Amino acid sequence: MDVLILYPQMVYKWGNVENNLFMSLVNAFRAAVSTLALPVMVKTFRYDMHSTTSYPESSRTPMGAQPLDRALICTAVLLELAGYVGYAV
Repeated sequence: MDVLILYPQMVYKWGNVENNLFMSLVNAFRAAVSTLALPVMVKTFRYDMHSTTSYPESSRTPMGAQPLDRALICTAVLLELAGYVGYAV
């Protein structure tokens, strides 16, 4: 997070007020995505495990991460990496 604070100060000559507003905006969007967008995506794309009745109860429990979980984690890591590389270049 130090890069997110130091880079705008050096390049754009931002002061403390501008940096604090920028960090507040970034963290507000992170919180909004975490609390609003991700649950909607999970509810929309998650396979409904309880809709099938032909399988025994023990075979309905998932073993490991589901494909949606893996895709969300990989996408989040790649976007974070792209953001840090974008600031470094």
